[in-house]
Amino acid sequence: MLPTTATPSAAPPPPAAGASASSPGEPHAALLLALGYMRLRELLACARACRGLRDAVAGDPLLWRRLAVEPPLSHRITDEALLALTDRAGGTLRSLHLLGCPRVSDAGLLRVVQRNPGVTELFVPRCTGLTADGLVKIIQFLHEHKGNLSRVRLHGICKMTNHHLNVINSLICRSSEQQDTQALYYNHRVHEVLNTDDGRPIDVDMCPLCRNVRLVFDCTRKDCRSVPLNLGSFEFPFNRTRNSPLQFIGRTVIVIPFLY
Repeated sequence: MLPTTATPSAAPPPPAAGASASSPGEPHAALLLALGYMRLRELLACARACRGLRDAVAGDPLLWRRLAVEPPLSHRITDEALLALTDRAGGTLRSLHLLGCPRVSDAGLLRVVQRNPGVTELFVPRCTGLTADGLVKIIQFLHEHKGNLSRVRLHGICKMTNHHLNVINSLICRSSEQQDTQALYYNHRVHEVLNTDDGRPIDVDMCPLCRNVRLVFDCTRKDCRSVPLNLGSFEFPFNRTRNSPLQFIGRTVIVIPFLY
């Protein structure tokens, strides 16, 4: 018995003619919109949730135009897995970030760019399976086919020489804002691998001290940044002490004190 003040709820109106009612297993439209904001690990997890999400993730090339492989997936990705993921873009891959993927080789990455010649960003920091010669070949292939590669990140690649650096710099497509030469100095307190706001075309440079290709960090002293570095004529002041050995680099005298 219903109370005297209560009234039975009205029956729901029938669906309009031509309107398709969503099946219980179909994902919500809002969830499909959220797929574009998910990272690779979350995207792959959604693809295993149901058949509808699996088809939505695998069938939309726009979701795969920007691919970033981050830890903990970095150590699990192989050449075959990378090729399978990038093939979902249907040849429209634009940005490829491989952050510390030691199992990716030169041959595997070359196959990826051969199927996606329109890549504009190639980030491969700490990918120890790649070589400097292989990266030069890959960047040269992109330059010859599309010429749109504008940013690369190469720190952590072994045996990178100044010759490799010069060749890569000559092959990168620079915009009008990047034509001005600038020193590639980084502050170790603010530099991040995933900083996409950094507009530098390349992240490594020739170190003025060790003459190796690496990340060149900025000195934290403001007065040091305004003084040009000239190792050929500058001499460091020192006091000859018993525990301070001397090292000579050209005409420069450097004191290396012992650490106690």
